[in-house]
Amino acid sequence: LLAFCVPGNVNNSGFATSANPSAGTAAGQCSVANVTSANLWVGDFFGTLPFPAVNNRAFADAANGYVSGGVLTKSIARSHYNGLQLNATKRYSHGLQVQAAYTYAHALDDASDPINPASGNRTFPRNSLNLGPEYGNSDFDIRHRLVVNFVYNPAIGRGTAHLSEGVLGWVLEGWEIAGIVSAQTGLPYDIFGVRDTQHTGFSDRATIDDRSILHQKPAGADVTFTGVNINAFNPDTLASTPWGIPSNVTRNQFFGPGMQNWDAVLSKNTAITERVKFLLRFEFYNLFNHPAFGQPGNTLASPGDFGISTSQIGRSDGTTGARQVQFAAKLQF
Repeated sequence: LLAFCVPGNVNNSGFATSANPSAGTAAGQCSVANVTSANLWVGDFFGTLPFPAVNNRAFADAANGYVSGGVLTKSIARSHYNGLQLNATKRYSHGLQVQAAYTYAHALDDASDPINPASGNRTFPRNSLNLGPEYGNSDFDIRHRLVVNFVYNPAIGRGTAHLSEGVLGWVLEGWEIAGIVSAQTGLPYDIFGVRDTQHTGFSDRATIDDRSILHQKPAGADVTFTGVNINAFNPDTLASTPWGIPSNVTRNQFFGPGMQNWDAVLSKNTAITERVKFLLRFEFYNLFNHPAFGQPGNTLASPGDFGISTSQIGRSDGTTGARQVQFAAKLQF
Protein backbone atom coordinates (compact mmCIF):
# COMPACT_ATOMS: atom_id res chain seq x y z
CA LEU A 1 0.00 0.00 0.00
CA LEU A 2 2.92 2.37 0.65
CA ALA A 3 4.11 1.78 -2.92
CA PHE A 4 0.61 2.48 -4.15
CA CYS A 5 0.29 5.81 -2.28
CA VAL A 6 2.69 7.83 -4.42
CA PRO A 7 1.96 10.99 -6.43
CA GLY A 8 2.80 9.50 -9.83
CA ASN A 9 0.46 6.51 -9.59
CA VAL A 10 -2.52 7.13 -11.93
CA ASN A 11 -4.56 4.58 -9.99
CA ASN A 12 -4.07 6.47 -6.72
CA SER A 13 -7.62 7.82 -6.39
CA GLY A 14 -10.89 7.29 -4.57
CA PHE A 15 -9.66 8.18 -1.09
CA ALA A 16 -11.48 10.55 1.28
CA THR A 17 -8.42 12.74 1.71
CA SER A 18 -7.59 16.37 1.03
CA ALA A 19 -4.63 17.59 -1.00
CA ASN A 20 -1.25 17.25 0.68
CA PRO A 21 1.22 19.64 -1.00
CA SER A 22 4.16 18.54 1.13
CA ALA A 23 3.67 14.94 -0.01
CA GLY A 24 2.82 15.97 -3.58
CA THR A 25 -0.59 14.26 -3.58
CA ALA A 26 -3.87 15.77 -4.75
CA ALA A 27 -7.31 15.52 -3.16
CA GLY A 28 -8.58 11.96 -3.22
CA GLN A 29 -5.09 10.47 -3.20
CA CYS A 30 -3.39 8.68 -0.33
CA SER A 31 0.16 9.33 0.86
CA VAL A 32 2.51 7.86 3.43
CA ALA A 33 1.30 10.59 5.79
CA ASN A 34 -2.33 9.43 5.93
CA VAL A 35 -1.89 5.67 5.55
CA THR A 36 -1.97 5.30 9.32
CA SER A 37 -2.85 2.28 11.43
CA ALA A 38 -6.20 3.83 12.31
CA ASN A 39 -7.11 4.44 8.67
CA LEU A 40 -6.07 0.94 7.70
CA TRP A 41 -8.24 -0.65 10.37
CA VAL A 42 -11.19 1.64 9.73
CA GLY A 43 -10.82 1.03 6.00
CA ASP A 44 -13.93 2.22 4.15
CA PHE A 45 -15.99 2.44 7.35
CA PHE A 46 -15.87 6.26 7.20
CA GLY A 47 -14.87 6.44 3.54
CA THR A 48 -11.20 7.19 4.17
CA LEU A 49 -10.16 4.24 2.01
CA PRO A 50 -12.17 2.93 -0.96
CA PHE A 51 -11.93 -0.63 0.37
CA PRO A 52 -11.58 -2.48 3.71
CA ALA A 53 -7.88 -2.95 4.37
CA VAL A 54 -8.20 -5.64 7.06
CA ASN A 55 -10.35 -8.70 7.50
CA ASN A 56 -11.43 -8.06 11.09
CA ARG A 57 -12.58 -4.79 12.61
CA ALA A 58 -13.49 -6.28 15.98
CA PHE A 59 -10.67 -4.75 17.98
CA ALA A 60 -11.41 -1.20 19.04
CA ASP A 61 -7.87 -0.32 20.12
CA ALA A 62 -6.43 -1.19 16.73
CA ALA A 63 -8.76 1.39 15.16
CA ASN A 64 -7.92 4.00 17.82
CA GLY A 65 -11.50 3.82 19.09
CA TYR A 66 -13.14 4.66 15.75
CA VAL A 67 -14.95 1.31 15.53
CA SER A 68 -16.70 -0.25 18.51
CA GLY A 69 -15.71 -3.78 19.33
CA GLY A 70 -13.84 -6.00 21.76
CA VAL A 71 -10.39 -5.72 23.29
CA LEU A 72 -7.95 -8.60 23.19
CA THR A 73 -5.49 -8.78 26.09
CA LYS A 74 -2.74 -11.38 26.29
CA SER A 75 -0.05 -12.11 28.87
CA ILE A 76 2.75 -12.66 26.39
CA ALA A 77 5.54 -10.45 27.75
CA ARG A 78 8.87 -11.96 28.77
CA SER A 79 11.48 -10.77 31.23
CA HIS A 80 14.93 -11.63 32.56
CA TYR A 81 16.77 -10.47 35.66
CA ASN A 82 20.37 -10.98 36.66
CA GLY A 83 21.92 -9.55 39.78
CA LEU A 84 24.98 -9.58 42.01
CA GLN A 85 24.66 -8.70 45.70
CA LEU A 86 27.58 -7.90 48.00
CA ASN A 87 27.37 -7.21 51.72
CA ALA A 88 30.13 -6.10 54.10
CA THR A 89 29.81 -5.59 57.85
CA LYS A 90 32.16 -4.16 60.44
CA ARG A 91 30.93 -5.33 63.82
CA TYR A 92 30.79 -2.86 66.66
CA SER A 93 34.26 -2.15 68.05
CA HIS A 94 36.07 0.98 69.24
CA GLY A 95 32.71 2.76 69.10
CA LEU A 96 32.14 2.17 65.36
CA GLN A 97 29.79 -0.09 63.44
CA VAL A 98 29.44 -0.02 59.62
CA GLN A 99 27.40 -2.06 57.17
CA ALA A 100 27.44 -1.71 53.36
CA ALA A 101 25.25 -3.40 50.74
CA TYR A 102 25.86 -3.16 46.98
CA THR A 103 23.70 -4.53 44.16
CA TYR A 104 24.55 -4.79 40.49
CA ALA A 105 21.49 -5.73 38.51
CA HIS A 106 20.17 -5.84 34.96
CA ALA A 107 16.46 -6.30 34.27
CA LEU A 108 15.21 -6.74 30.69
CA ASP A 109 11.74 -7.28 29.27
CA ASP A 110 9.50 -6.36 26.34
CA ALA A 111 6.69 -4.83 28.47
CA SER A 112 7.15 -3.69 32.07
CA ASP A 113 3.89 -2.44 33.55
CA PRO A 114 0.88 -1.52 31.36
CA ILE A 115 -1.08 -0.25 34.37
CA ASN A 116 1.51 2.09 35.91
CA PRO A 117 4.31 2.78 33.39
CA ALA A 118 7.50 4.60 34.26
CA SER A 119 7.63 8.38 33.93
CA GLY A 120 7.41 9.41 30.27
CA ASN A 121 6.92 5.85 29.02
CA ARG A 122 3.84 4.26 27.50
CA THR A 123 1.41 1.74 28.88
CA PHE A 124 1.66 -0.76 26.00
CA PRO A 125 4.36 -1.61 23.44
CA ARG A 126 4.59 0.43 20.26
CA ASN A 127 3.62 -2.67 18.29
CA SER A 128 1.95 -5.43 20.29
CA LEU A 129 2.08 -7.71 17.23
CA ASN A 130 5.87 -7.53 17.10
CA LEU A 131 7.47 -7.55 20.54
CA GLY A 132 10.98 -8.33 19.28
CA PRO A 133 12.08 -4.67 18.95
CA GLU A 134 10.51 -3.96 22.36
CA TYR A 135 12.98 -6.15 24.25
CA GLY A 136 15.28 -3.88 26.26
CA ASN A 137 15.99 -2.42 29.67
CA SER A 138 13.03 -2.67 32.05
CA ASP A 139 11.42 0.53 33.28
CA PHE A 140 12.72 -0.32 36.78
CA ASP A 141 16.25 -1.32 35.73
CA ILE A 142 18.52 0.25 38.35
CA ARG A 143 21.98 -0.96 37.36
CA HIS A 144 23.95 0.01 40.49
CA ARG A 145 22.79 0.68 44.05
CA LEU A 146 24.84 1.17 47.22
CA VAL A 147 23.54 1.65 50.77
CA VAL A 148 25.82 2.26 53.77
CA ASN A 149 24.73 2.67 57.39
CA PHE A 150 26.97 3.51 60.33
CA VAL A 151 26.94 4.27 64.05
CA TYR A 152 29.82 5.96 65.88
CA ASN A 153 30.17 6.58 69.62
CA PRO A 154 33.35 8.51 70.40
CA ALA A 155 34.93 7.21 73.62
CA ILE A 156 35.13 10.59 75.34
CA GLY A 157 33.30 12.28 78.21
CA ARG A 158 32.03 11.05 81.55
CA GLY A 159 32.17 7.29 81.99
CA THR A 160 35.07 6.83 79.56
CA ALA A 161 38.83 6.90 79.82
CA HIS A 162 39.24 10.18 77.92
CA LEU A 163 38.23 13.75 78.82
CA SER A 164 35.93 12.47 81.54
CA GLU A 165 36.49 15.01 84.29
CA GLY A 166 34.59 18.18 85.21
CA VAL A 167 32.32 20.27 83.02
CA LEU A 168 34.13 19.17 79.88
CA GLY A 169 33.40 15.54 80.67
CA TRP A 170 29.71 16.39 81.15
CA VAL A 171 29.57 18.30 77.83
CA LEU A 172 31.25 15.49 75.88
CA GLU A 173 29.29 12.67 77.49
CA GLY A 174 26.94 10.46 75.47
CA TRP A 175 27.38 11.82 71.95
CA GLU A 176 26.57 9.54 69.02
CA ILE A 177 26.42 10.04 65.27
CA ALA A 178 24.60 7.67 62.94
CA GLY A 179 23.56 7.80 59.34
CA ILE A 180 22.38 6.11 56.16
CA VAL A 181 23.97 6.89 52.80
CA SER A 182 22.32 5.67 49.60
CA ALA A 183 23.37 6.11 45.97
CA GLN A 184 22.08 4.63 42.74
CA THR A 185 22.20 5.07 39.00
CA GLY A 186 19.21 6.48 37.14
CA LEU A 187 16.18 4.76 35.67
CA PRO A 188 15.96 4.11 31.92
CA TYR A 189 13.60 5.94 29.61
CA ASP A 190 12.49 5.98 25.98
CA ILE A 191 12.70 8.80 23.46
CA PHE A 192 9.79 9.19 21.06
CA GLY A 193 9.30 10.96 17.77
CA VAL A 194 6.01 12.46 16.64
CA ARG A 195 5.09 10.37 13.58
CA ASP A 196 3.64 6.89 13.15
CA THR A 197 6.32 5.84 10.69
CA GLN A 198 5.65 2.12 11.22
CA HIS A 199 1.84 2.49 10.91
CA THR A 200 1.06 0.86 14.25
CA GLY A 201 -1.10 3.62 15.72
CA PHE A 202 1.76 5.01 17.86
CA SER A 203 4.64 7.28 17.01
CA ASP A 204 7.94 5.48 16.59
CA ARG A 205 11.00 6.14 18.70
CA ALA A 206 13.18 9.02 17.57
CA THR A 207 16.03 8.40 15.13
CA ILE A 208 19.60 9.46 15.94
CA ASP A 209 21.31 11.35 13.11
CA ASP A 210 24.49 12.53 14.87
CA ARG A 211 25.80 10.44 17.75
CA SER A 212 28.82 12.71 18.22
CA ILE A 213 26.67 15.40 19.91
CA LEU A 214 24.26 13.03 21.67
CA HIS A 215 25.67 13.72 25.14
CA GLN A 216 26.82 17.27 24.39
CA LYS A 217 25.26 19.86 26.67
CA PRO A 218 23.32 22.47 24.65
CA ALA A 219 24.31 26.12 24.93
CA GLY A 220 22.62 27.81 27.86
CA ALA A 221 21.65 24.57 29.61
CA ASP A 222 21.93 24.46 33.40
CA VAL A 223 22.02 21.69 36.00
CA THR A 224 18.46 20.66 35.12
CA PHE A 225 19.73 19.30 31.80
CA THR A 226 19.94 15.61 32.66
CA GLY A 227 19.15 13.98 29.32
CA VAL A 228 20.53 14.00 25.79
CA ASN A 229 20.87 16.67 23.11
CA ILE A 230 17.77 17.06 20.91
CA ASN A 231 19.99 18.23 18.02
CA ALA A 232 21.38 14.70 17.72
CA PHE A 233 18.00 13.41 16.49
CA ASN A 234 16.18 13.57 13.20
CA PRO A 235 13.75 16.52 13.52
CA ASP A 236 10.88 14.20 12.52
CA THR A 237 9.34 16.60 10.04
CA LEU A 238 7.22 15.20 7.25
CA ALA A 239 10.03 15.72 4.76
CA SER A 240 12.84 14.26 6.89
CA THR A 241 11.08 11.35 8.57
CA PRO A 242 12.27 7.95 7.23
CA TRP A 243 8.88 6.29 6.67
CA GLY A 244 8.83 2.52 6.94
CA ILE A 245 12.34 2.36 8.43
CA PRO A 246 12.52 1.42 12.13
CA SER A 247 14.24 3.82 14.51
CA ASN A 248 17.86 3.13 15.46
CA VAL A 249 16.97 3.81 19.11
CA THR A 250 16.17 0.76 21.21
CA ARG A 251 13.66 0.59 24.04
CA ASN A 252 14.77 2.32 27.25
CA GLN A 253 18.22 2.93 25.79
CA PHE A 254 18.84 6.10 27.80
CA PHE A 255 19.19 6.57 31.55
CA GLY A 256 17.93 9.46 33.66
CA PRO A 257 19.76 11.18 36.52
CA GLY A 258 21.11 9.12 39.38
CA MET A 259 20.43 9.80 43.04
CA GLN A 260 22.45 10.14 46.22
CA ASN A 261 21.15 10.89 49.68
CA TRP A 262 22.72 11.35 53.12
CA ASP A 263 20.54 11.09 56.23
CA ALA A 264 22.23 11.59 59.61
CA VAL A 265 21.35 11.97 63.27
CA LEU A 266 23.48 13.55 65.98
CA SER A 267 22.33 12.67 69.48
CA LYS A 268 23.45 13.17 73.09
CA ASN A 269 22.41 11.11 76.10
CA THR A 270 23.26 12.85 79.38
CA ALA A 271 22.76 11.24 82.78
CA ILE A 272 21.49 13.88 85.24
CA THR A 273 20.96 11.43 88.09
CA GLU A 274 20.95 7.67 88.30
CA ARG A 275 17.28 7.57 87.19
CA VAL A 276 16.94 10.78 85.17
CA LYS A 277 18.40 11.27 81.70
CA PHE A 278 18.27 14.11 79.20
CA LEU A 279 18.15 13.12 75.50
CA LEU A 280 18.95 15.54 72.68
CA ARG A 281 18.59 14.74 68.94
CA PHE A 282 19.42 16.61 65.74
CA GLU A 283 18.12 14.84 62.62
CA PHE A 284 19.23 15.77 59.09
CA TYR A 285 17.51 14.47 55.95
CA ASN A 286 19.37 14.99 52.66
CA LEU A 287 22.18 16.50 54.68
CA PHE A 288 24.10 17.94 51.71
CA ASN A 289 20.94 19.08 49.91
CA HIS A 290 21.58 17.10 46.72
CA PRO A 291 18.65 17.56 44.29
CA ALA A 292 16.96 14.37 43.11
CA PHE A 293 15.77 15.28 39.62
CA GLY A 294 12.93 13.50 37.85
CA GLN A 295 13.22 12.01 34.37
CA PRO A 296 14.05 14.47 31.56
CA GLY A 297 11.68 15.37 28.74
CA ASN A 298 11.70 12.57 26.18
CA THR A 299 9.55 13.46 23.19
CA LEU A 300 10.36 15.53 20.11
CA ALA A 301 6.82 16.89 20.33
CA SER A 302 7.95 19.04 23.30
CA PRO A 303 11.34 20.48 22.25
CA GLY A 304 11.22 23.15 24.95
CA ASP A 305 11.79 20.69 27.80
CA PHE A 306 13.52 17.89 25.88
CA GLY A 307 16.41 16.55 27.96
CA ILE A 308 15.48 18.79 30.88
CA SER A 309 14.21 17.63 34.28
CA THR A 310 11.27 19.80 35.28
CA SER A 311 10.54 18.06 38.59
CA GLN A 312 12.26 16.80 41.71
CA ILE A 313 11.59 13.59 43.60
CA GLY A 314 10.32 14.07 47.13
CA ARG A 315 10.58 11.78 50.12
CA SER A 316 8.41 8.71 50.60
CA ASP A 317 6.33 10.50 53.26
CA GLY A 318 5.23 13.07 50.68
CA THR A 319 7.43 15.92 51.93
CA THR A 320 9.99 17.84 49.91
CA GLY A 321 13.22 16.24 48.78
CA ALA A 322 15.19 19.31 49.88
CA ARG A 323 17.23 19.22 53.09
CA GLN A 324 15.16 18.92 56.28
CA VAL A 325 16.36 19.41 59.85
CA GLN A 326 14.53 18.27 62.97
CA PHE A 327 15.35 18.93 66.62
CA ALA A 328 14.04 17.02 69.62
CA ALA A 329 14.68 17.06 73.37
CA LYS A 330 13.36 14.57 75.88
CA LEU A 331 13.61 14.13 79.64
CA GLN A 332 13.54 10.47 80.61
CA PHE A 333 12.83 9.33 84.15
